[in-house]
Amino acid sequence: MELARLSVVLRPRGGWESLDLGFQMARAWWRPVWGVWLALYLPLAAALLIAFRDRLWLALLALWWAKPLLDRFVLHVVSRAVFGEAPSVRETLGAWREILTPGALAGLTVLRIDLARSFMLPVWLLERQTGGAARARRRALGQRMRYYAVWRTVLCAHFEAIVFLSLGVAG
Repeated sequence: MELARLSVVLRPRGGWESLDLGFQMARAWWRPVWGVWLALYLPLAAALLIAFRDRLWLALLALWWAKPLLDRFVLHVVSRAVFGEAPSVRETLGAWREILTPGALAGLTVLRIDLARSFMLPVWLLERQTGGAARARRRALGQRMRYYAVWRTVLCAHFEAIVFLSLGVAG
């Protein structure tokens, strides 16, 4: 990790400003972020829609349930782009073993309903911490910032619901 190549300014930020920085980074690196997300989401959605064509709600539920896996791939792209090396879709998909370990199973089971899951994901994926060290790190981060992470999840879930309802009404 070469801090000299960092494309964001390191400084203390408040909770809302930190969230805004995340949205700014997503806008700045939209091509690699959306490229990898769509490369994973579209085939998965197609397969689930075909598999559950008689019960569409099950396909939508499975897509929603799989979102923590997609988040891991997006975080991988952003974590590299911060250092000026946004990986291609092929490079990102090729790193699937690194991206899915540790914690992918926990992300789909016990941690799936944690509203601050995306905030804690870097502890698992980037810092690669497990066990007591990971719990201590999550506790330390959560004391100050968990509130903001939960509100981000709530706001984004409402936005997503509005988009889906709008598509349903338009369709």
